[in-house]
Amino acid sequence: MSRLEPIGISAWSYLNATGMAHFAPGRANFAPRFQAPQPSPLTPHPPWLGLPGHFGQVSIAVEPLPAPLLFQRSRATELLLHTLAPLRPHLLSLCEHLGAERVGIVLGSSTGGIDATERAVRAEAKSGEMPADFVFEEAHVFSALVRVAQASCGARGPAYVVSTACSSAAKALGAAQRLILAGVCDAVLTGGVDSLSELTLRGFGGLSILSPTLCKPFDGARDGISLGEGASLLVVTREASSGFLLAGVGESSDAYHATAPHPDGLGAELSMRACLQHSGLEPGDVDYVNAHGTGTLQNDQVEAMIIDRVLGAEVPYSSTKDRTGHQLGTAGATEAIVSLLALMHGELPLNRSPDVVDTSLRRQPLTQGSAGGATPAPKVVLSNSFAFGGSNVTVALSKGSAEAAGVRPVERYFVLAATSWGEAGDTELPARVLQARARGRASPLTRIFAELFGRLVDTKLASALPMFFGSAYGEMSTTIALLDQMLIEPTVSPAKFQASVHNTAAGLLSITTANRAPASAVAAGEDTMAMTLADACAWISCHGGLALALVADEPGPERLLRGRPFPAFGTGFLLGDKPLPGAPPLGSVTRPTRAAVKMPKEPSELENPAYLGLPLVQFLSERGSPGREAEVALGPAWRLSAQRTPA
Repeated sequence: MSRLEPIGISAWSYLNATGMAHFAPGRANFAPRFQAPQPSPLTPHPPWLGLPGHFGQVSIAVEPLPAPLLFQRSRATELLLHTLAPLRPHLLSLCEHLGAERVGIVLGSSTGGIDATERAVRAEAKSGEMPADFVFEEAHVFSALVRVAQASCGARGPAYVVSTACSSAAKALGAAQRLILAGVCDAVLTGGVDSLSELTLRGFGGLSILSPTLCKPFDGARDGISLGEGASLLVVTREASSGFLLAGVGESSDAYHATAPHPDGLGAELSMRACLQHSGLEPGDVDYVNAHGTGTLQNDQVEAMIIDRVLGAEVPYSSTKDRTGHQLGTAGATEAIVSLLALMHGELPLNRSPDVVDTSLRRQPLTQGSAGGATPAPKVVLSNSFAFGGSNVTVALSKGSAEAAGVRPVERYFVLAATSWGEAGDTELPARVLQARARGRASPLTRIFAELFGRLVDTKLASALPMFFGSAYGEMSTTIALLDQMLIEPTVSPAKFQASVHNTAAGLLSITTANRAPASAVAAGEDTMAMTLADACAWISCHGGLALALVADEPGPERLLRGRPFPAFGTGFLLGDKPLPGAPPLGSVTRPTRAAVKMPKEPSELENPAYLGLPLVQFLSERGSPGREAEVALGPAWRLSAQRTPA
């Protein structure tokens, strides 16, 4: 496993239930210590919801989006733009000095614009029509987040959203580091944003893991999570002018269950050990762990066990979710900033003092009683994020100075296999890699991904293969069915809710194939094909080996779309840094680069963004003209150079 160079953190900003804070060059910075306020900033759920408990709602008033961005309006985009404001001068300066195409955007989100779709579906139920100002393909999709950020700061480098439920923002940090080290970007705006929504609250209520009171991480009386919302953004750069570093990110998959952690913590242990190895750290170097610590019985027990197993019994740990609520896709970025504050102030954030001490824990978290003022100022801290689908991420942050030289650039990536589904004649989805019961329950999107996977991957490779799943719209049919269900009854199917997250297929295929390698889910609107390949190529550049890149979307929902409906489609590629023994590759490609001029979309019967990968599949699969090289469009804004295998 390769060690990666650290990169710098030049600025950050957060907005959550505790308020707003920021740190940026040339501004009056407000970077407070992150200790537990009294009383708790979490507030009771509204009575109309009918669910006991509290949540972490942002109480600061945020401005509506400006007129040119109104079609992207959702609670998430408004939170994002408000949080971005203190960082905007710094980002504009970076775009000017580095070049806008050298500044990327990688954000994490679990909910995206779901609240906007909720409102539209309710309005449709009352009036029979969708609101005139609601455009599903602009507001609902995750790409709205990067479009708003691009419009605000001018960045023109790779821009996409990582959506792996509660590990999204932490995974985005890892993707941002790889883009810099692979030589794609010199700076990246990263972090996460998520908002509260009725679907999310009812969904977690249906899973019976919402606390009826307040979340109490690592407490013997803990009884579930409290949800939260907000945005947390970081600017990472090749240089470390501020003295703070993103030292490394470790990722893994549990390959165990859609929502429950592995009882022995195997996936979480892998992510923590990978983080240490990528960062060049030993367990004894770590001074503190900001735990995922949700307040559920299983998560807290397993995490406490794994921290001791990986780092030893002396490293203090705590959870800060009792202050912010569990912000889902934003949590990893918020807790990375909390860890930075610990480094800045030399003071570790304390865990909530327990109502009942949990004697089953091997070791208690750091609380007021256990701290005693004796803990040394930290120099290296870790932050854990675990998610649905068994997605695990550990982030390492440290003090220091560095200028990352990056990895040796990969000039061309071998395409070992390529396929598509949805052309003439493709109507069935056997998806034989899935067990019969899982296949019967799977959504159309998950079945497309499973079919592509089965066509591309030999079972010998499947157990240790990093996977990148791209989808512009995600699990549309499942999500819309849940929204319609909420119009009829105030409950949400637990099975459908856990299958509505963007990384559903990633988690299911990891479980099916016992694959504990990292699995990511990417969204970028019409750029989803290009950005999924860019993410996979950056992984190969930094770590070597193979990567699977699959892009698919379900049929477009005619009822919601402002534009033309589209059929289901999927494309997939198995990439590597070298050919497989005894199997000549189809050809090779460069990483995607932005086209000099954005071209208009070509007329097509297929509006599905996954269709934009078909020209590359066709070029590499054509017989004749061995060694031919061509520029292949991945949509109106992105291109790559492809070459067939020479004779």
